[in-house]
Amino acid sequence: MDMQPEFRGGLAVPGKFRAGTPWILLVPTKEHLEFRTRHGLGRFFGPWRLERDDVSLVYRTMRGLDAFHGLGFLRRDGTWWTFWTYHPNEVLDCLEELGYPIDPRTRQGQGRFFAR
Repeated sequence: MDMQPEFRGGLAVPGKFRAGTPWILLVPTKEHLEFRTRHGLGRFFGPWRLERDDVSLVYRTMRGLDAFHGLGFLRRDGTWWTFWTYHPNEVLDCLEELGYPIDPRTRQGQGRFFAR
């Protein structure tokens, strides 16, 4: 049985939910992205899922001038979720391998700036 990759970070779902790093665990598969709360909080919150077919683009984001970089997940309905991480390249490599649509500008280190 293969081990599923897991990445620690934070999650923002605009207008619904926000949890800073390291409270969220991203577990990506070819079928969906699953975001779980860590440290036993999963009994009370989550998990949250984005189905693969609902993700139209994955792109790099930056939050202010701090060390957090994130990955935006643009949904087919035009809304987005953001996963904050200290290791965006590792997450991008995994998502690319799983077949998620990666914004090509993301690979040149460009991102979309936002301050949320």
